[in-house]
Amino acid sequence: MKTDRFGQDQTATTTEAIDRWDDGWSSLLHFQGDPLATMASALEADDDFTMGAVFNGVYRVLGGSPPGGEAVQGDLAMATSRSAGATGRERQHVAALASMVEGEFTTAAAQFDDIAAKHPRDIAAVKFAHDVYLHVGDAPGRYQSAVAAHERWEPGSVGFGTILGDLAFACEEIGDYRQAEAYGREALAIDPLDTWALHALAHVFESQDRTSDALQLLATDDFPWRDADLLSTHVWWHLALRHIALGDHVATLDIFDRLVDAATTAFRLGDLTSLLWRLGLVGCDVGGRWQLMADRWASIEERHTCAFLDMHATMAFGAVPEHPDGAAFFTGLEQAHRSAASENSRNFVDVLMPVVEALRLFAGAGDRTQSGDAEQIARATQLLAATQAQFHRIGGSIAQLEILHLTLEQARSFTTDRNP
Repeated sequence: MKTDRFGQDQTATTTEAIDRWDDGWSSLLHFQGDPLATMASALEADDDFTMGAVFNGVYRVLGGSPPGGEAVQGDLAMATSRSAGATGRERQHVAALASMVEGEFTTAAAQFDDIAAKHPRDIAAVKFAHDVYLHVGDAPGRYQSAVAAHERWEPGSVGFGTILGDLAFACEEIGDYRQAEAYGREALAIDPLDTWALHALAHVFESQDRTSDALQLLATDDFPWRDADLLSTHVWWHLALRHIALGDHVATLDIFDRLVDAATTAFRLGDLTSLLWRLGLVGCDVGGRWQLMADRWASIEERHTCAFLDMHATMAFGAVPEHPDGAAFFTGLEQAHRSAASENSRNFVDVLMPVVEALRLFAGAGDRTQSGDAEQIARATQLLAATQAQFHRIGGSIAQLEILHLTLEQARSFTTDRNP
């Protein structure tokens, strides 16, 4: 038995495995490097070490990897096999990972919360729960989880800044902006490189339309988050939203163009896709950039497992309806969750599928001046209005899902103009 840097016991024979576990967490919490590769090296260093396989499985699933695919199934198989000699706490982690693989994310989040309640030094349980709640858009659940972690974690101890950053984001998502800002600034005082805490402040300023504060935080000569390559595209996205709010579309497109070469992952593509769609909503001509986005989405393997990602891929293929990969994408989406047997499948069937149809209709209506276009917009409006209260089930933050509310607002405006 070894102890990690947070004070939690881990089943391991070698110190090397725990050192790499600690390094993997440092990488993840600072959004740098390749934490999955670091965890894989920890597993290679120690045949008794279990938690690295849980870590990789959790973040592969959250990243959109197919639950039935070789990578995720390999993580689960390794975690299950090694858990025979592990502690009860570690076996609970494996069980929570199994729930995620089955598409039961809320169940998994509750399992991680239960572990955290019994083992106050378990950073993995706290962070896994936080990220799973974001995946299913459960802001109240995430807030309760973050408050409980804050009450248990000792101020001044290793990891306390992480707890504060999580709580800052959780407070923002339920509308407690004052507390969110206070916790976010406290976290950054502990660790100026805490990009998640900085990101929480960006959400506070976005939610309150505080452009000046957002620019002061993000648009400086020294970007403290620029090396956090696992999250930096999303932070750039926040800065771009403030440029849209200012009506500076040139600056927004400049951010898009400087990031596009590095947009090699599904979530980075999601950020850039969102920017183009928002620019379209305010009447900005984005040139041939939609074709580029559709081409990028065609190369992404993470599809039909994460509703949030499929929503953004839909925007790209909807904007380029003739794209050769579009038909295969939408056919695969229709077939992927027909049984609605799991929570994830129900979210796809009940919420994402109507939203997908609406986005395709909205995008396909072109300049929305013809009578046929009017029928499409009316149907898109109906679909979005019927699912609006459930948008959160797609996953993501309030700021990210605002794109659906803005689309509905514009669709309604068009329908009203046509039928005063």
